[in-house]
Amino acid sequence: MVYKFRLTFEDDADVSRTFEIKPSNNFLEFHEAIQAAIGFDGTFAGVFILSDDTWRKKKSIPNLEKTLLKNAVFEPYQKFIYLADEDQDWVLYCEMIGFSETVASETYPKLIKSKGFAPKQRPSAIIEDEESADMDDLAAMLMKNTLSALDTKEEEEEDKSEESEKKSIFDEEYGTNKEDLEGFSEPTDM
Repeated sequence: MVYKFRLTFEDDADVSRTFEIKPSNNFLEFHEAIQAAIGFDGTFAGVFILSDDTWRKKKSIPNLEKTLLKNAVFEPYQKFIYLADEDQDWVLYCEMIGFSETVASETYPKLIKSKGFAPKQRPSAIIEDEESADMDDLAAMLMKNTLSALDTKEEEEEDKSEESEKKSIFDEEYGTNKEDLEGFSEPTDM
């Protein structure tokens, strides 16, 4: 007898993989088969967590290499939550969907059905050279605009400082201030 498990991505139930696996296979073998079937690089050790019918976490499988599936499958439709890559938060739901007869010539675990395209494991790391160049140009433009705005602000502050100095010299020399001069206009050349 072999178990049949269907895995679906937490964020995309339209992407699924169905496996047959012997009860005597361990969780590490299952993990490696899943990683290969979804196109992940296998650098993350993987985590299997027993769950209830509503996908609430119950208990982690402690040692993937030493724990056999038959020691963790307690009911006909057992569910596990599988963390495929903790750094990227890739979560798959793993549900036992039935049993099949063992075929002596087959190697297990075995992928028997693949539906949809799995997402890229690390989408942020996949940046085309052209996109990278566009990002560099954008960063340079933003830096230039920021520096330009800072220079303009400094110039305005310098102008205000000079104007303030002129007013204070005028006020000290003539004993007047701006309010005293309201209504008067600057002389014009005739």
